[in-house]
Amino acid sequence: MSRANRAHQNAVENFAPFAAVVLIAQAAGISTSVTVACAAVYFYARLAHAVVHISGIGLLKARTLLFTIAWIAFLVDALVLLGHVT
Repeated sequence: MSRANRAHQNAVENFAPFAAVVLIAQAAGISTSVTVACAAVYFYARLAHAVVHISGIGLLKARTLLFTIAWIAFLVDALVLLGHVT
């Protein structure tokens, strides 16, 4: 499997939970400056993650750092959603 295919598969697998949270928030009418910022951070971190994954750059554990940034943005987004729903 090529690096590009692995990057694509990784992006697809990580998109589903994020999409679920965003769609639930949209259906519930929840949109705050925090949720908007989290969505933007998640998107750009995952985009950079894919570029780093495809390029094979291993400098300073860039893939791990970008994944962690995206995951934290996702968690904050989900926590804001849960805070409004409950």
